[in-house]
Amino acid sequence: MNDEQWQLAAQTLAAVNVTAHPNNEPVTITGTADGFRCIGVGTDATVFQAEKFPQYAFKVYAEGKSDKLEAEAAVYRQIGDSPYFSTCYGRDERLLVLKFEQGPTLFDCLLQGIFVPEQAIADVETAREYIRGIGLNPRDIHLKNILLQNGRAKLLDVSEYIQPGNDFR
Repeated sequence: MNDEQWQLAAQTLAAVNVTAHPNNEPVTITGTADGFRCIGVGTDATVFQAEKFPQYAFKVYAEGKSDKLEAEAAVYRQIGDSPYFSTCYGRDERLLVLKFEQGPTLFDCLLQGIFVPEQAIADVETAREYIRGIGLNPRDIHLKNILLQNGRAKLLDVSEYIQPGNDFR
């Protein structure tokens, strides 16, 4: 997908409003965008996938959450190419264009009785070490932010990696 294509997709997503709520409640989505489906809802943003471009995920941030968008874009630039994290292809003032990552979250694995191999847990620890090694702070790592892909782990939502301290997750 080139810049022009994802910018057209972003224009279609302009019909969707994402609203954040206090107390870490999930965002609310109003409006629709033809050819897109919601694949994830968080406390700061929601993620859509386009029928025409299923290999991409569009992370649309809630109004007033531009600081989170800026942080996540900066973290992806610093992470670079790593097998433990997704890839950020571009951004505008309200969304990031990410590589779509397939697989159940570790939370889904727990609920559905899907075996999580030891290698996936080792991958999470290796990813955390990598993040520390490039001067960031691994935070917000929990079962809903880790995917299982072919027995390996892929970490999602890197927006808090610039914050100090331990969030005990």
